[in-house]
Amino acid sequence: MQKKTFSLFLLITLIFPFIAVDFAYAQSADDYFKQGIIHYDKARLVRAKYDASSGNVKALEAFEKKEEKALNMAINAFLEVIKISPDRASAYNNLGVLYDDKVSFLGGDKEKFEQIEGYYTKAITLTPDSSKAYSNRGILYWRYRNRDKAINEQNLDQAIRDYTKAIELLPNYSKAYSNRGIANSNFYNSKHNIEQAMKDFSKAIELDPQNTEAYYALAQTYSAENDVERSTKELNKAIELDPRYKDLAAMFFRPKAEFDYE
Repeated sequence: MQKKTFSLFLLITLIFPFIAVDFAYAQSADDYFKQGIIHYDKARLVRAKYDASSGNVKALEAFEKKEEKALNMAINAFLEVIKISPDRASAYNNLGVLYDDKVSFLGGDKEKFEQIEGYYTKAITLTPDSSKAYSNRGILYWRYRNRDKAINEQNLDQAIRDYTKAIELLPNYSKAYSNRGIANSNFYNSKHNIEQAMKDFSKAIELDPQNTEAYYALAQTYSAENDVERSTKELNKAIELDPRYKDLAAMFFRPKAEFDYE
């Protein structure tokens, strides 16, 4: 009996260190969250280099692969976060941002739309005072295009409601004002409100004079109204703050969803 007890004690003594090492290396939700942020920041850095590559096709292809890899690694990290900590609202918001970043043109892809919408809505359900999640979901609704004009208008109305809620929660939220202005000036919506859009852009600039998106969107709105002088003035201000807007001047513009770092 003593021999069996000794053998069992020896076996436990030999195995326990390996079990302890496994527990020591088990990653927490915070560890995965930090990894997700690191990979997301890498993707942003790759995107910045991509934007500065001057149309070199091989360079663009290489950057696209690197960006996709970084985004996928970030997604995997945040999926681990919600497995361990299913009530962490910021992780759901970030998954929405990441999947949205992977879709260059959402178009009428209902499946992708509903997946991203689900992440933002979950973040809002868990944290009803998340102004960022409301604003991000508003951007998603604004982006989604369907062949059904009624659905387009319904989504644009929902975008405006989400931006308005974000502003109610955070009255000095400059980006929410500029995003709401973009939705109000959208000519896909028969109820577009140019006057309100210009008020929103002006408020966004008042709250944050560095909000280049607001200057650029205001320039586009003045251009649509055939006010060349004011359009040029606002465009020049956007270019002054961020020279990249010079290359964007003739391109379609969309606002950018925001990441949570906590």
